[in-house]
Amino acid sequence: MVGTGLHTGSLKCIIGNIKAKRMETRITRVFFKYALREKGWERNE
Repeated sequence: MVGTGLHTGSLKCIIGNIKAKRMETRITRVFFKYALREKGWERNE
């Protein structure tokens, strides 16, 4: 029981890390989109 508990705990940690990484990439993508857009507007003006 202790072994399975540790296993599920590590699995949750791995899933949490994957979700965190996905959120980071999503945030960076959005940030770059806005940054590129702002640069584009600056160039147009």
